[in-house]
Amino acid sequence: MSSSNDGRIRIAVASGKGGTGKTTVSCNLAKSIDSERVTLVDCDVEEPNVHLFFKEKNGEKLAVTNTIPDIDKSLCKKCSKCSEFCQFGALISIKGDILLNKNLCHSCGGCSIVCPHDAITTKARKIGDIEIRESKNLKLVSGRLAIGSTMSPAVITSVKERSRNDKVVIFDSPPGTSCNAVESMLDADFVLLVTDCSKFGLYDIKLSVDLVRNLEKPFAILINRYGLGDYEIDEYCKQENIDVIMRIPDDIKVARAYSKGILQVDYDEGMKAEFRKAYHKIIDIVSNPIDDSLKDLVNS
Repeated sequence: MSSSNDGRIRIAVASGKGGTGKTTVSCNLAKSIDSERVTLVDCDVEEPNVHLFFKEKNGEKLAVTNTIPDIDKSLCKKCSKCSEFCQFGALISIKGDILLNKNLCHSCGGCSIVCPHDAITTKARKIGDIEIRESKNLKLVSGRLAIGSTMSPAVITSVKERSRNDKVVIFDSPPGTSCNAVESMLDADFVLLVTDCSKFGLYDIKLSVDLVRNLEKPFAILINRYGLGDYEIDEYCKQENIDVIMRIPDDIKVARAYSKGILQVDYDEGMKAEFRKAYHKIIDIVSNPIDDSLKDLVNS
């Protein structure tokens, strides 16, 4: 992993469902790391909101584009080879005419290759935006999917590229287990799964655990709003030998601060120290991985 080779670490903060506090955990974690300059990447490009918790001014803005076919009707012989090739249904032949559905195109470029009449070239199409804000200790990278676009993974990939060479990177992942969440986790050295004590939280975090294990990523769980609901999540983690890296108690003060765009670590030094401790636990886990077969022995 990158962290063991060059001191870099990439942490994806994910959740099985929305509303668990994943974004506030990402922001609190980023702000608690005083020893390093942190890059916080908002990978929830369909509904980015990390920027709401930071005062950094608007910075560099970049367009995210992909390529789509550009068909020259004067050269097209309506042979339909392009539509036969397209496995995504972006090109279809109707009554001898070739029609393009831009939202289904995956920019593979195969249609221009198989066209025997050189009738297809490519052109750029905007699918989203990237905004980069920077301060002394923080770099914030946010992506936003363009209205009408369905290419979320491509925008997420472009957003992540802006942190490629940074030392400490936190990915605020989209909720759930869709391809968007998978894309945000692919380059991570560690996945921090955020859940709560509700039965919905338990059901959805099980799906996320299965996903992360299939991706073969080291991970741990953070339980948010601990004490609100039951404690089945504790029993589940114990049965599955999953580390619970942190428990954040349910506290009305946190909700009040959140409504004003104030992070917990901005006013609670004790909680800031707990987040910092969680960060160092993650570093230890990534740097010193323990074989699953030995976990029972270590935890006993």
